[in-house]
Amino acid sequence: MKSLLISATLLLSVSALAAGGGGEHDVHHIPWEAIRNQAINIGILLAALIFMLRKSIPAAFQARQASFLEEAQKTEAALKLAEAELKDIKTRLAELEKTETASIAKAEKEAIVAGEKIVSDSQAQGKKIVDDTSLIINAEVLKAKSQIREKIISQSMAITEQGIKASADAITKKSESGFLQDLGQVKA
Repeated sequence: MKSLLISATLLLSVSALAAGGGGEHDVHHIPWEAIRNQAINIGILLAALIFMLRKSIPAAFQARQASFLEEAQKTEAALKLAEAELKDIKTRLAELEKTETASIAKAEKEAIVAGEKIVSDSQAQGKKIVDDTSLIINAEVLKAKSQIREKIISQSMAITEQGIKASADAITKKSESGFLQDLGQVKA
């Protein structure tokens, strides 16, 4: 409200001064009175500006300074954090580089042990397969021998049976013919 009143006063004084004067004008005459009035108006304007802005300008500058300081602190904190992370990364990288050869040697040893285990497991499985196959072959051979024996025995039995039948037939025929001869001699 105060600033509105001051602004209105300034504008009214300017319009009052602008309305005045209208007389003759001498080219060689310096209008000291107009210059004085304008100087007074400028002085009043400057005083009003100083009065109105004396608190807001420093406050604005202080606010900007506080904002800049806050941003500077945030930037400094972020910089410190980034430096700490960089230091941590460098430390980890150095540790990895130190343990690189040990890790490679350990991995190679583990690979050799794993390879030997795979080879021994494969050999054991191969031996088991050979043993199982040998057992299966032996069982099949025994089965085949048994079947062959059975065939030989059955064929031998058949041949022997035929031989016995043939010899029994021959003996029976011989006995019959001998009996018939004996009967024929007994009748005679």
